[in-house]
Amino acid sequence: MEAVYRLTGKRLPEDYTTEQVNNFLTVELFNTSLWHKYRKIYNEVSNEKEIVVENYSYQYTLVVELANKSNLSLDEGKIVHFVMCELLGNPCETYKGMKNPIISLRKDYDR
Repeated sequence: MEAVYRLTGKRLPEDYTTEQVNNFLTVELFNTSLWHKYRKIYNEVSNEKEIVVENYSYQYTLVVELANKSNLSLDEGKIVHFVMCELLGNPCETYKGMKNPIISLRKDYDR
């Protein structure tokens, strides 16, 4: 539908079915001098990537207090695993040889 618009300047109705679009192409473009141009534009459109910007708003800041901060080797992957387990309600004692360092975990809604 975008290729048709770029070629002709006409927007097909958004609710057109595939059959209706194909019928339009057959009647209006196929076997005409515009068909080659349409195919070229169609190939360009089909190769385009649509960038979608999504806006997120955070509901809270997660504050995690860890034990023995000075002795803790900060293996971020393991810490993230422990935090995820806590958030899912399945705290675990150890993970890949590391003891769970979480003392407390809270959601701060004011930050």
